[in-house]
Amino acid sequence: SIKKANGEFSSKNYELALADYEAAAKLNPKEQYPKNKIAEIKAMMAKESEAEELERKYREAISKADVSFESKDYSTSKNYYSNASSLKPKEQYPKDKLKEIERLLAVTSVVKPDIKIPQEPIKETQKLPVQEVVKEPVKEVVKEPVQEIVKEPAQEPIERHETFKRGAHIQELESGNYVIVGVFGSVANAKSMARKLVDTGFNANYGFLTEKNLWYVHIFVGDDINEARRERDKYRKQPMLRNAWLLTIQN
Repeated sequence: SIKKANGEFSSKNYELALADYEAAAKLNPKEQYPKNKIAEIKAMMAKESEAEELERKYREAISKADVSFESKDYSTSKNYYSNASSLKPKEQYPKDKLKEIERLLAVTSVVKPDIKIPQEPIKETQKLPVQEVVKEPVKEVVKEPVQEIVKEPAQEPIERHETFKRGAHIQELESGNYVIVGVFGSVANAKSMARKLVDTGFNANYGFLTEKNLWYVHIFVGDDINEARRERDKYRKQPMLRNAWLLTIQN
């Protein structure tokens, strides 16, 4: 049995070798050699099993990342590529894709503000004709602006700034300072709002917050909190985003 097992071990037929070593151990329980070989084979098989599981998880993460990347869902794709890179740090492919995503996001952040600039002057040009046309009926002209002046401070959004720790969800928001414009319990609703904002010309995206178990739609993210405040105040000038608020995610 030992001779047969040694031959199978040399040929890397480990399952057959294991069975023959176990048979030899039963025939002569006092012999240590077959016991040592049994332990060695089981350790090798366990290591192979771990390697196979690691490879399976890596391939699964890469597959999901590629699908998200093709659909231009860069936030989700970035999380999957990061997960794949942590599983197999020596692999270059996920690292290259992460660099490509950073480049695409950088280009988007530069281009999008140019699209939003025309929206603010439109509001000013609508008010000017009203003041020029209604000059003679002084009483009416005075009443309308007074109503606007009184209402605007009352509708001014409350200062809101929340801070949370970053969780471990696959689509968790990265650390940074966000300008939030929507919060949802459903990922489908968050994704729908983000896409509508992108179609309108905003640099919008969404992500998950484990501490609140909610999905957040944001139109800005950065490391500088003062810059985030300036961006929030700029977006609040637009009626559809006047309730924008700040969210800080810490590691």
